[in-house]
Amino acid sequence: MPRVRSSQRSELEDPPTPLALADADAETGQNISHSLHGQETVARAMRYNAWLVDSVRGAWTGAERVLDVGCSIGNLTHVVAERLAADAAARVEVVGVEIIPLAAERFRERFGDRDDLRVIVADIMDPSPELVAAAPFDAAVSFNVLEHIEDDVAALRGIASLLRPGGRIGLLVPGGGNLLYGTFDALDRHYRRYTPAMLRARIEAAGLDVVQIRKINMVGAFAWFVRGRVIRARAAGGEVSIFERLVPLVRPLDRVVGPPFGLSLAAVARLPSDV
Repeated sequence: MPRVRSSQRSELEDPPTPLALADADAETGQNISHSLHGQETVARAMRYNAWLVDSVRGAWTGAERVLDVGCSIGNLTHVVAERLAADAAARVEVVGVEIIPLAAERFRERFGDRDDLRVIVADIMDPSPELVAAAPFDAAVSFNVLEHIEDDVAALRGIASLLRPGGRIGLLVPGGGNLLYGTFDALDRHYRRYTPAMLRARIEAAGLDVVQIRKINMVGAFAWFVRGRVIRARAAGGEVSIFERLVPLVRPLDRVVGPPFGLSLAAVARLPSDV
């Protein structure tokens, strides 16, 4: 197990959440109805989904087989597969792993006719024999999943155990720390929102090397703060469709400004080649 520097220890401890987490399903530990509703809403936001995937694009350079951890109904999984197919000369495959059986069922309804996509119902904290048999993968991605897992370092180790030596992991997590922690975080059972220092400490504690960490979606951070901290909304309105229309403007702004804060953090990490 990697040694943790004294300067990292505080970054490995979650600050108390400002709001109490919603009740969880006993088997999955998730707020299933809220999760599925949110995923179906975001399924229509094609520009936004493409932006999220592209934020960690450096994770799968040269890969042919990629693991999508916490794939839900496949909103981002199929975009990853399309990006892989555009870059690779050989046949590619993206395998999703999902803890909520209803989400995996919906994934199969949407993509059951594609031979480059499949989903396995499993818990990354205790990989099933089917998931272990599908390994090793060239790379992995995980979009807005680590915040749902209490022991995120163990989750990262679980992902790393399914990769080839030298494999990369692309991570997207909520940013802004407790400053942005609002009602939607509590409803979605987020144990934390990350700061760059928190995310770096946890990646390194899992035995991975940080390639990059960057903030994305400055405009979204403002909207999230207002909805979750000021208004304290408990149901999504038309924000997704409005933001989907704004992506062509907001995405270039992020790239030019290099935002000082963002709704999300995008990271790429690497498993050492000598493991």
